[in-house]
Amino acid sequence: MGLFFDYPAFSFYVMLSAVALSVLMGLIFSAWKKDITRLVFIFVSIDLGFSLLEDAFSSLTETSIIWVHNTYFIAEIICVTLIFAQIIQRYRTYILGVGSAALFLLFLELFLNGSWLSPTPLAGLIFSLIMILLSVWGFYLLFVEEEDADMLTNPSFWVLCGILLYSTAASFSLGLQDRILTFELSAIRGMWHMHNLFNAMRFFCFAMAFFVRWKSQRSMQWS
Repeated sequence: MGLFFDYPAFSFYVMLSAVALSVLMGLIFSAWKKDITRLVFIFVSIDLGFSLLEDAFSSLTETSIIWVHNTYFIAEIICVTLIFAQIIQRYRTYILGVGSAALFLLFLELFLNGSWLSPTPLAGLIFSLIMILLSVWGFYLLFVEEEDADMLTNPSFWVLCGILLYSTAASFSLGLQDRILTFELSAIRGMWHMHNLFNAMRFFCFAMAFFVRWKSQRSMQWS
């Protein structure tokens, strides 16, 4: 997603292009046919739809952008939780519980704010930190327990890379948001440039996951 207030248009459109490319790669490489890539393809398709909505509403009031952002946040929590549950299948129940807790925290923050049209930086920060921990956990299982020697051909590796990159940037921007918003406008725009560009990197990683899954399937067919 982009921003919920006046955002830097350039980095937003770079991010939007990355999402669109990821969806296109998913279509070309039939990502919807296989387990983990099917879930990621659903997520990137949802992200593209909400990003286009956000762009359409950008000329309207700030509350319109916040409404889109909060609605997207629900979809993001659900999709990312299911993705992690697919990658770390042995602990699926625990991951689904963590995702449910993140959803509860989001609704609790909205309830305490008294409006659906209010930002939710606390829920966003906590969910970003959860994604970082789950990504590290996923890497540990891939590298140590499963001892996958060829990581670059494993779509789960690319999915975890994308989530970890974005979550790290998101936790930084959300954690320091109150502080950064006291700075001049150029600092605020710089924060969101970084946020959007790391988001673009996330979707480039997802596109790579689609490609390596397709390449792996092709190799199996020809072997």
